Amino acid sequence: TSRLLARQQFERVCSERLQPPDERYVRRDRVVEVTGYTAGAWGAAQWNDAFRRSDVFVGTAEVFRKAFEEKGYLRFQDFSLIVVDECHHARKDAPVAQMLTRLFKDGGAQTRVLGLTASFATGGASSRIDFERERLQLQ
Repeated sequence: TSRLLARQQFERVCSERLQPPDERYVRRDRVVEVTGYTAGAWGAAQWNDAFRRSDVFVGTAEVFRKAFEEKGYLRFQDFSLIVVDECHHARKDAPVAQMLTRLFKDGGAQTRVLGLTASFATGGASSRIDFERERLQLQ
Protein backbone atom coordinates (compact mmCIF):
# COMPACT_ATOMS: atom_id res chain seq x y z
CA THR A 1 0.00 0.00 0.00
CA SER A 2 2.92 2.37 0.57
CA ARG A 3 3.75 2.28 -3.14
CA LEU A 4 0.16 3.12 -4.03
CA LEU A 5 0.08 6.03 -1.56
CA ALA A 6 3.37 7.31 -2.97
CA ARG A 7 1.93 7.09 -6.49
CA GLN A 8 -1.16 9.01 -5.35
CA GLN A 9 1.00 11.76 -3.84
CA PHE A 10 3.20 11.85 -6.95
CA GLU A 11 0.11 12.39 -9.12
CA ARG A 12 -1.14 15.05 -6.73
CA VAL A 13 2.15 16.98 -6.82
CA CYS A 14 2.13 16.76 -10.62
CA SER A 15 -1.52 17.70 -11.07
CA GLU A 16 -2.35 20.67 -13.23
CA ARG A 17 -4.23 22.33 -10.37
CA LEU A 18 -0.93 22.77 -8.53
CA GLN A 19 0.93 23.86 -11.64
CA PRO A 20 -0.03 27.34 -12.84
CA PRO A 21 2.19 28.47 -15.71
CA ASP A 22 4.56 30.23 -13.37
CA GLU A 23 8.26 29.61 -12.70
CA ARG A 24 7.69 29.55 -8.92
CA TYR A 25 5.84 26.24 -9.12
CA VAL A 26 7.32 22.79 -9.59
CA ARG A 27 7.12 21.54 -13.16
CA ARG A 28 5.95 17.97 -13.67
CA ASP A 29 9.23 17.02 -15.31
CA ARG A 30 11.07 18.08 -12.12
CA VAL A 31 9.20 15.54 -9.92
CA VAL A 32 10.42 11.96 -9.63
CA GLU A 33 8.61 8.96 -8.14
CA VAL A 34 10.87 6.65 -6.12
CA THR A 35 9.31 3.42 -4.91
CA GLY A 36 10.50 -0.15 -4.86
CA TYR A 37 8.74 -0.55 -8.20
CA THR A 38 10.23 2.51 -9.92
CA ALA A 39 13.62 2.88 -8.23
CA GLY A 40 14.26 -0.28 -6.24
CA ALA A 41 17.14 -1.39 -8.48
CA TRP A 42 18.70 2.04 -8.99
CA GLY A 43 22.42 2.43 -8.50
CA ALA A 44 24.48 5.55 -7.87
CA ALA A 45 24.21 6.75 -11.49
CA GLN A 46 20.39 6.66 -11.52
CA TRP A 47 20.13 8.42 -8.14
CA ASN A 48 22.61 11.10 -9.23
CA ASP A 49 20.68 11.65 -12.46
CA ALA A 50 17.36 11.89 -10.61
CA PHE A 51 18.84 14.31 -8.10
CA ARG A 52 20.31 16.48 -10.86
CA ARG A 53 17.09 16.73 -12.87
CA SER A 54 14.50 16.86 -10.05
CA ASP A 55 13.28 19.33 -7.46
CA VAL A 56 10.83 16.99 -5.71
CA PHE A 57 11.15 13.31 -4.79
CA VAL A 58 7.96 11.42 -3.89
CA GLY A 59 8.33 7.87 -2.66
CA THR A 60 8.24 5.24 0.02
CA ALA A 61 10.13 5.45 3.29
CA GLU A 62 11.96 2.16 2.72
CA VAL A 63 13.43 3.27 -0.61
CA PHE A 64 14.55 6.58 0.90
CA ARG A 65 15.97 4.83 3.98
CA LYS A 66 18.07 2.56 1.78
CA ALA A 67 19.23 5.46 -0.41
CA PHE A 68 20.22 7.56 2.62
CA GLU A 69 21.55 4.91 4.99
CA GLU A 70 22.53 1.66 3.34
CA LYS A 71 23.79 2.88 -0.01
CA GLY A 72 24.72 6.50 0.70
CA TYR A 73 23.22 7.67 -2.61
CA LEU A 74 21.45 10.62 -0.94
CA ARG A 75 22.65 13.05 1.71
CA PHE A 76 20.32 14.79 4.14
CA GLN A 77 22.16 18.10 3.76
CA ASP A 78 21.09 18.14 0.09
CA PHE A 79 17.42 18.38 1.08
CA SER A 80 15.75 21.46 2.50
CA LEU A 81 12.47 19.72 3.37
CA ILE A 82 11.38 16.15 4.00
CA VAL A 83 7.63 15.62 4.19
CA VAL A 84 6.51 12.44 5.92
CA ASP A 85 2.93 11.42 5.20
CA GLU A 86 1.33 9.00 7.66
CA CYS A 87 3.97 10.05 10.21
CA HIS A 88 2.15 8.23 13.00
CA HIS A 89 3.95 5.15 11.66
CA ALA A 90 7.33 6.70 12.57
CA ARG A 91 7.95 4.47 15.57
CA LYS A 92 10.34 1.76 16.68
CA ASP A 93 12.04 0.08 13.69
CA ALA A 94 9.79 1.46 10.95
CA PRO A 95 11.83 2.64 7.92
CA VAL A 96 10.75 6.25 8.35
CA ALA A 97 11.70 6.19 12.05
CA GLN A 98 15.13 4.79 11.16
CA MET A 99 15.63 7.46 8.52
CA LEU A 100 14.60 10.31 10.84
CA THR A 101 16.77 8.99 13.65
CA ARG A 102 19.72 8.98 11.27
CA LEU A 103 18.88 12.50 10.10
CA PHE A 104 19.03 13.88 13.63
CA LYS A 105 22.13 11.86 14.58
CA ASP A 106 23.91 13.21 11.51
CA GLY A 107 23.11 16.76 12.58
CA GLY A 108 20.71 17.56 9.74
CA ALA A 109 19.84 20.92 11.29
CA GLN A 110 19.30 22.59 7.91
CA THR A 111 16.82 19.91 6.79
CA ARG A 112 13.27 20.61 7.88
CA VAL A 113 10.83 17.76 8.53
CA LEU A 114 7.07 18.11 8.17
CA GLY A 115 5.04 15.20 9.51
CA LEU A 116 1.46 14.75 8.34
CA THR A 117 -1.12 12.46 9.89
CA ALA A 118 -4.83 12.08 10.35
CA SER A 119 -4.23 9.60 13.20
CA PHE A 120 -2.15 11.33 15.84
CA ALA A 121 -1.85 8.21 18.00
CA THR A 122 -2.35 4.62 16.97
CA GLY A 123 -2.80 1.39 18.84
CA GLY A 124 -6.37 1.85 20.04
CA ALA A 125 -5.73 4.15 22.98
CA SER A 126 -8.71 3.87 25.31
CA SER A 127 -7.73 6.53 27.85
CA ARG A 128 -5.87 9.81 28.04
CA ILE A 129 -2.91 8.01 29.64
CA ASP A 130 -2.83 5.45 26.79
CA PHE A 131 -3.04 8.28 24.28
CA GLU A 132 -0.10 10.09 25.90
CA ARG A 133 1.94 6.87 25.96
CA GLU A 134 1.24 6.36 22.23
CA ARG A 135 2.10 9.97 21.46
CA LEU A 136 5.44 9.73 23.25
CA GLN A 137 6.45 6.76 21.11
CA LEU A 138 6.36 8.86 17.95
CA GLN A 139 9.68 10.15 16.62
